Amino acid sequence: MKMFVKGGLALALMATLSGCNEGTEGGVRIDNQNQIRPALNSVRVVDPTLAHYKNRSGTKVASALDIENVTVSPSETGFSRLSVEIRNKVDVPLMLEVRSSWYDASGAPSDAAQSWSRVNLPPQGVTVYKTVSTNMTSRQYYVEIRQAR
Repeated sequence: MKMFVKGGLALALMATLSGCNEGTEGGVRIDNQNQIRPALNSVRVVDPTLAHYKNRSGTKVASALDIENVTVSPSETGFSRLSVEIRNKVDVPLMLEVRSSWYDASGAPSDAAQSWSRVNLPPQGVTVYKTVSTNMTSRQYYVEIRQAR
């Protein structure tokens, strides 16, 4: 019986660790089967549960989120600073994960994709996701949003 329990725990640990791979870090996402690079200077909702929903009357609405404003400005230290205003269009709070990737002026990756940051979005509310690049050559961005896991 002890061997069976130990084997089950080992299998559960391996399954958990195998789920840690989030895809490639950089310009080509693993779910893009046609290997198209992301559109730079854009924000993409990568979770289909947020991209399409039905409101209370049953009418299909394009997205549970709106991107109100995106700005890139220099920080006090000269690195690029990104601010993204995200609006919740539904009547329930949303816990999101957001990450950004940075690219230089020619479109080459300058920073690896950052780790996912959790953002709490109140019902019908607005929050701002902020990040700063770690490379002085970073000029362009790509932001991904998904529901928190």
